[in-house]
Amino acid sequence: MRTRLLDLAQRLPLFLSQDNQTYVACPTAIPVYSEDFFIWLFCLAEKRLGYNASPSEIGRVARTLDAQARGAKTMEPVHTRIAKTGTKSYQLDLGTDDHQVVNITGQHWQQSQHFDVRFERIEDYKNITTPVRTANTLAACMEAQFSIATDTAEKLALWVAEALLPDQHPPILVITGKAREAAVEKLRNLIDPVNEPIIETPTNFTVLPRMALENKVLAFSVNDKFSEKIIKAITELHQGKRLQLKYCNRNRIKLRSTVHRTVIIATEEPQQISPGQFNIEINEAIDFEFGKIVGALLNLLVQIIRQPVVRQTFMTMPEPGERPAMEELPDPDSS
Repeated sequence: MRTRLLDLAQRLPLFLSQDNQTYVACPTAIPVYSEDFFIWLFCLAEKRLGYNASPSEIGRVARTLDAQARGAKTMEPVHTRIAKTGTKSYQLDLGTDDHQVVNITGQHWQQSQHFDVRFERIEDYKNITTPVRTANTLAACMEAQFSIATDTAEKLALWVAEALLPDQHPPILVITGKAREAAVEKLRNLIDPVNEPIIETPTNFTVLPRMALENKVLAFSVNDKFSEKIIKAITELHQGKRLQLKYCNRNRIKLRSTVHRTVIIATEEPQQISPGQFNIEINEAIDFEFGKIVGALLNLLVQIIRQPVVRQTFMTMPEPGERPAMEELPDPDSS
């Protein structure tokens, strides 16, 4: 039976990630040492073979696949949520069961059902709301949704765009005000929606590396000030930290990964986390048609890809009269 289980698993592409972990693709990338792989192979064996495979049997299959992948040395990068597919192109995984993606270039964005890269869907992954084409800018959406000043809304829009792009690392966002938690949830759901957008506040800095591996965005809500050790750990994960963990997940494995995490903190009282942090006060969070906000975000990404100077204005936002003019976006359906 082990041979038949192995035959089932070997029908899928097998490869090593950039962090030297073994994956199968079906078509999303699944680590062979994971609960997702266990569930997938268990269900497949039950359906195809009428057999309930035991954890030890699936564990042996995983170890065999791992050895085969390391022998073949086929390497493919694994991405979460969004990937750079060319010098001026990206692909966004919407997280749907039918594998809908959005291809983004400097000309337009278009939905598709074809993965160009390997996407992994980490724990608690949710769909990004299907984008709706709109003439509104993302800054206008931010201004209307959070009732904030125009210049603050423009800066927040650029922060959101940078938070989504895989090759950009915006400053830590610290939100105060009456609607701070609602704002964190809405921003997290725009960048990387999950079932629980706000992570439980860590009481010990040693749990942060695991949180970083399980979340693309670290979003916290705190009433008290963080300790110096937690601030240091959050800053390291934001700036980029090489993690090396051993843990048991069906099998005992060693995981090495370099992470840069986007960080959002909702706090009752302002607090200093890092020198370049972006502070904003939000006292109102109005419900807005989310599909149009996603569409406006994609429009901004098109502009950023076409005019990189747009992104460069984030850290030193010029006065309104000095900002570069945004080109009109072409209608993708007319090309």
